[in-house]
Amino acid sequence: MTVWLKSAISDFDVSSAIEEIGFIDWGTNHHIFAGDIVYIYMGKPTQKIIYKTECVRDDLSEKELTDYSKFYRVPLSSSAVSNRVSKKYIRLQPIINLERSLGNELSLNELVANGMAKSYVRDTRKLENKPDLVKYIYEVEEKIEMDTIDSLVPKGIPNTVAERMVKTRIGQGLFKQKLLLESQECCICGLSEMSLLIASHIKPWKDCTSNERLDENNGLLLCPAHDALFDKGYITFSNDGKMVISSRLDEATKRLMNIDSSSKIKLSKNNKKYMAFHRSKIFK
Repeated sequence: MTVWLKSAISDFDVSSAIEEIGFIDWGTNHHIFAGDIVYIYMGKPTQKIIYKTECVRDDLSEKELTDYSKFYRVPLSSSAVSNRVSKKYIRLQPIINLERSLGNELSLNELVANGMAKSYVRDTRKLENKPDLVKYIYEVEEKIEMDTIDSLVPKGIPNTVAERMVKTRIGQGLFKQKLLLESQECCICGLSEMSLLIASHIKPWKDCTSNERLDENNGLLLCPAHDALFDKGYITFSNDGKMVISSRLDEATKRLMNIDSSSKIKLSKNNKKYMAFHRSKIFK
C-alpha cells in the first residue's frame, strides 16, 4: 500500500461529485494501484485536504469512466477533454470527508508547516518520503477516529457487542492503514488479500486507553481464521515471537487451522508490552 496526495482541478467540484456519484474516476500518469490511499487536496479558495480515499479500481477503461461534466464550474470544451491523455484510469472510493470533519488542521499553511513543499499541491505525489507530514496527517485523523468510535458505541451495551461494532469500523480505518504501511499480509500465514485482512488488537479495545486503541504497536494483521484464534485466546506469542498454543485445541483443529509451535512472528519492542497483556489476560 502506498499513500498519495493528489491535487484536484480547481474548477471541479469534487465534494458534489462524490456526494452524488459515490466515487471519483480519475486519469493518472502515476503508478497508483488498488488498495492505495489517496488524499485529495483542493486548491483555491479551499486550499486544504478535503477527502481521504482508497483506490478500488486501477484498471478502468475509457468507456467505463463516469461522466462528471456537470460538476465542472467552467464547462469543458471538447478539445480540452480530447487533449487529456492518461496512462491509466482509477476509481477512488471516499473513506473520510475531511472537509466537514475538520477546521484548518489540514490547510495549506498547516501542511507546509509540517513538512510539505508547496509544489506538492500542484501534482500527484507519494508521501513515503515525507514521514513528518504523514505523521501529522495521521494525528489529525486519529482525533476524528476517536470521536467517531465513541459516537458509534451507545453507553450500556455489552462489551462484546461494542467491540464487534468498533472492529468493523476500525478494520478499514486508520488503524489498519498504519499496519499496512509495515506489512500487507497475515503475519502468521501470509495471506495477502487486503480486503480479508483484519487489523486485530493485541490488547483488546475494551481494555485500552484512548491512545492505545489506535496505536499501531497494539495491532497485528491477521487473516479471519487466525484473528479468531488470537482474539479468543487460543494462541498467543512469547517475547521472541514464537507461537504459544492453548492446550484446549486438539491436534485436528491445529492441522485444520495451520498452526504449530514452530510458527513465529516478528514483534517489535513496542509490541511486547501489549503481548504481555494478551498472554496474561486473554490466553487460555
